[in-house]
Amino acid sequence: MNRSTLVALAAALVFAASAPAAQIYFLLGDHVDGLLYNGNPDEAYGLRLDAQGGTYSAGTNIQPYGGQLYLTYNDTDLAQGARIFGSIDRNSDAGEGINFEVEYMITGLVAWNGGWRADGGSGTATAEAGCAVMCAALNLTGLQGSSGEADGWAFIWAPDGHRLAGDSTSWVGRGWLNGTGTNDWLVTGVPTPPPPGEEVPEPATVSLMLLGLGALIARRKYGKKA
Repeated sequence: MNRSTLVALAAALVFAASAPAAQIYFLLGDHVDGLLYNGNPDEAYGLRLDAQGGTYSAGTNIQPYGGQLYLTYNDTDLAQGARIFGSIDRNSDAGEGINFEVEYMITGLVAWNGGWRADGGSGTATAEAGCAVMCAALNLTGLQGSSGEADGWAFIWAPDGHRLAGDSTSWVGRGWLNGTGTNDWLVTGVPTPPPPGEEVPEPATVSLMLLGLGALIARRKYGKKA
């Protein structure tokens, strides 16, 4: 690594240390409306895919099983889009506990009602090891709604307590997907620290890295003069 590269890296770290943390994360969970699906309390859901034959639970806020599913976006630059990632647990007659890894990007974000709306999205849900039935990967494509608040939008994320009795401030997400029948995300969310692998270096850590880079630059400069 040459000196100019080291200087550039040091400058980037200085910027990272001084820039405000705008990337925010939410841990997602099933919406209570999911308890009404077919009147079966074991089929509460955060993701419902009739066309693909199942419901999927996010988190453990309603039932004891479910994956760790996150939503993240930059609240100062919505043009970057939003991302849903992590795992979600399939509800089925074959028994719970089969997780699917989700990677879903949401595009076309526009500020709305304290949160945002988006006009597109795409991604996949892929079965983890151990799946024996209904294991095909799911392709997820954002579908713009055609009525009410969904008209022209594929996803809505806002602190509006949507359909939460007596709660008008909780974060709720609802999205519409390809397929027939009702196919949608319906999730609640609570702010959370970045999950493992998503962390931004703390200022103290960045400072230590800068000191190390500075020492390395000085050593290389001194070595060339000797």
